[in-house]
Amino acid sequence: MLSYDAVLLVKNGDIIDCVDIYKQPAFEHPALKNHIIQVNPKVYNDNNTHLFAYWTVDGMKNTGCFDLTCPGFVQTSSEVVLGGDISDLYGSDITIQISKDPYTSNWFLRYNDNKVGYWPGEIFPILRHQANLVQWGGEVSSPNVGTHPHTATAMGSGKFADFIFGSSGTIKGMLVEENSNPLKPPENLYPSSDEWDCYDAYLLKEYVKEPSFFYGGPGSRNNPRCP
Repeated sequence: MLSYDAVLLVKNGDIIDCVDIYKQPAFEHPALKNHIIQVNPKVYNDNNTHLFAYWTVDGMKNTGCFDLTCPGFVQTSSEVVLGGDISDLYGSDITIQISKDPYTSNWFLRYNDNKVGYWPGEIFPILRHQANLVQWGGEVSSPNVGTHPHTATAMGSGKFADFIFGSSGTIKGMLVEENSNPLKPPENLYPSSDEWDCYDAYLLKEYVKEPSFFYGGPGSRNNPRCP
């Protein structure tokens, strides 16, 4: 059993309270009672950029939460804080990888070179075996999405998809893994948006080694196209 009685300070003042790993909220989930460990502004009360994770098994109806605020995600890293402020990385490249362990069926989250933790396979009845859909992109949360007047909340950098200068939100190196084979570019990629006049997307996949995805938008801010 791993146990700690110290507090670690990390960048930007975020604190990791180090507790017995078995006492994390994750293990309050009914499916995890006998589990064995293997060695938005409203959420964070600010407008900074945060590293966060969210999970749900029913489209956010009755299950799921951000970070470690409910039973589910098991954090194993003492160096990366889920929900931590990463504003100093704005404009920099970061790498996110989610992969399933073929032996435990747990879904591991890796941030840059750090293994942050995992979602136990027990909480995902279907994903315990495999995933059949992967999505990349951005999301805006506001009660004024799809209404008039539309929210002025920006997505990404606040710029529409910019594949020429790259001033918008950009995702590169989109790769998937099939049956523990080497990572490869996904097939049947296509861009989509719920509100093209407020936020758009562009997929660059012709004549490039790996596809790149550009996305974002200003919402209704200085944008007469957005109702």
